Amino acid sequence: MKINRLFAFFSLMSAIVLLNSCTKAQEDPFTEETNPPTLQVILPDDGDVFYTSEGPRRQADLHFIAMDDITIDYVQIIVENSAGQEAYNRRITMRETTLTYDMFRNFSTTEAGEYTVKYLVADTAGNTAEAERTIYFEDRAPTDDLSGEN
Repeated sequence: MKINRLFAFFSLMSAIVLLNSCTKAQEDPFTEETNPPTLQVILPDDGDVFYTSEGPRRQADLHFIAMDDITIDYVQIIVENSAGQEAYNRRITMRETTLTYDMFRNFSTTEAGEYTVKYLVADTAGNTAEAERTIYFEDRAPTDDLSGEN
């Protein structure tokens, strides 16, 4: 009788394991995540003009929102001048699971010219997305001369 109970117990356990393995969806470990992250540039608009001197619009607000369906690995903003030299580079690597990241930075310069702002996002599967905006910095003479001299 003891053998029949052991046999029944092992048969029942085997049936449970077998049924459990049949009902679970099997994920293919070789399937790669291919959906790239998305990003939405909030600021600046393409072609915006800013100024190298003190006063309003002396700095460009750089703002975008990155989103992904698994998790974001890093976000980055790069600003290059018209010669292709980096004028600004800020990369933030995520330390925890993040599906959405809102990045906001300021950029100012004393050098007039055309600048390219590159927004980048990568997910943990290595998929990337990027966007670009072209902005301009112009020299501007102060307009608040209150001395009355000409």
